[in-house]
Amino acid sequence: MYSEHDDRAGGSDRGRGRGGRSRGRGGGAYSRARGNFKFPRGSYRGGGNKNFNPRSRVDDDDDVSMGDSGRGGYNRRGRTERQPYRPPGARRGGDSRDYHSRGRGRDNRNDRGGYSNYKGDPATQWWKIMIPHGQKVDQDFLLESIKDICDLPVDPVNFHYDDRGQAVFYVQGKPLADSLRAISRRITQPNGYKVIINTAPGSPPPVELDGEKIEKLKVGMSNRYKPERLTLDLSNFASDADLRKEGLYFPINRENVMSTVISIIEDHIPEVETLIMSNNGIMKLETLGKLVGKAPNLKSIDLSENQIRFENELDKIQGFQLEALNLDGNPVCKNFQERAPYLRAIRKRFPNIQRLDGSTLTPQIGFEVLESGNEIPVSQGSFFVDESAKEIVLRFLEQYFRIYDSGDRQPLLEAYHDQACFSLVAGMNKLVDRRHRQPDLREYIQESRNLKIISGQYKRWKSLRTGKMSVVSFLCELPKTQHDASSMTVDVTVSTPAMIIFMVTGLYKESSSKSDKPPVRFFSRTFVTEQVGNGLVITNEQLNITNPSQDVAKSFSNTPIPGSSVTPTPTPSPSTSTPTPSVVAPQVTPDVQKEMIKQFSLQSGMNEDFSLKCLIENDWNYEKSAVVFTELKAKGMIPPEAYRK
Repeated sequence: MYSEHDDRAGGSDRGRGRGGRSRGRGGGAYSRARGNFKFPRGSYRGGGNKNFNPRSRVDDDDDVSMGDSGRGGYNRRGRTERQPYRPPGARRGGDSRDYHSRGRGRDNRNDRGGYSNYKGDPATQWWKIMIPHGQKVDQDFLLESIKDICDLPVDPVNFHYDDRGQAVFYVQGKPLADSLRAISRRITQPNGYKVIINTAPGSPPPVELDGEKIEKLKVGMSNRYKPERLTLDLSNFASDADLRKEGLYFPINRENVMSTVISIIEDHIPEVETLIMSNNGIMKLETLGKLVGKAPNLKSIDLSENQIRFENELDKIQGFQLEALNLDGNPVCKNFQERAPYLRAIRKRFPNIQRLDGSTLTPQIGFEVLESGNEIPVSQGSFFVDESAKEIVLRFLEQYFRIYDSGDRQPLLEAYHDQACFSLVAGMNKLVDRRHRQPDLREYIQESRNLKIISGQYKRWKSLRTGKMSVVSFLCELPKTQHDASSMTVDVTVSTPAMIIFMVTGLYKESSSKSDKPPVRFFSRTFVTEQVGNGLVITNEQLNITNPSQDVAKSFSNTPIPGSSVTPTPTPSPSTSTPTPSVVAPQVTPDVQKEMIKQFSLQSGMNEDFSLKCLIENDWNYEKSAVVFTELKAKGMIPPEAYRK
């Protein structure tokens, strides 16, 4: 604690040494009590001079500090006095300035009780200015003296007195705080006391709104309102120069300030059409949303250079019929890697938007219903260039997906050309709400042939399946499925006597999943086929797989693939250059058997005799043969002669 003005100028010379005034600036009570004590003659103490005084050669001025009596003084013997009430960590012989400026005092705590650890721009950092015993100093004299002597302009914010009698106010910027610290002890009161100025970094000043401050807030808003344009500009309102000169600080990102601003708009300028609130550090829009319905003509809001982080904050103001919105400089903009999803998110909430982030948008295509009886036509589910193509394609798809969803996909060999090509492309759906976790697609992605990601020629070649054996073998490795026939659409884009190209889209469920809720996938398959007799043979196929949105996934139904009156197998591929159209039963022909043996020998490393034996024992089920071979190989049951060719 500070002694109550024991360092008053003038009065008794008690506490001074013979060579001049002691270093203790007047000396404390403890010093005066021991001032007449002398060491025995000849003793060595403090340099050997019994009357030694370290300030005997310093000019004696009569400047007296306010509030540091009894601290750091020397007695007549030159000894540093004991300081029983010295703050912990303060240096002996120092003053309170050293203690607080090193950030160890309680005055260096921020408004929440913790120590400041500011790492931002020093020019915007807030500093708490504290003047001990400032309550005993005339406020006008104190502030005018500080402004006159300080090198930088000073606009004190939230000047008040705390419970310890300190005068407290806030300034922004480290350079200004350093300038104020530099003038500590350079201001002398009429009663002779010096003014000590302590500084500490801290939180922004608290804002308490009373009737007087609200009236000044109204004046500040009135100065920024342009009635001819119906525009209220509250950008960087906390740094308003006129308000700062009066020591006022109104940060709009504080809830009580924002609520007061909304009430003033509602009561005095409900006709406002443009509201500019940029560069105010706004993170939440809930309070601003209370203006919905109270300013019905509001068409434009500028929220640029704020701290809005989440897209769902816009839901709180979607009640405005906005035509212009500016969010540039907010963290939420970085959540969108492309402009298209960003634009969709904005138009979803503000369908009448015409300007976004300062750019004029292309008019959105829509339908205008002139009469209540007119309705938008229902979209066409599938497209076929002619009826003959429709019949062939639908019959082919019924057979294809019925086999694909069965437990054995081996008969699909008959649906592919000998030199058929197949590629898989899989990826997460970027349009799905990030708050909802998508089912894992790792099993598909590791086999995906995404040319934007795969750059090496070898990897691109390896991910392309060539030959019907390779294609069907890969299809057998994919998870078992159950397609929803009601979700499928078919688009036939090319139909000639020799070739038909069509695309199929829809949903399927992974029936082999062990989960209680098997994942639902969205697929798109593009087929390039040749017409062979009354059927089709696939020469090229691309399969795209991703996750549907939650709403689409919920629409999945267990509608099975309808049966067909024709033989339930696709038309076989030709084994020679001149195709012979035929429809065969679901069995493996000798030509297919030879190719299966050759392919199995190539993939397993066994010779063709053992490959033939393995396929025969497993009823020519290629997938089952591969599983059996893998198990026997892992157990070391494959004889060495099986690998001799």
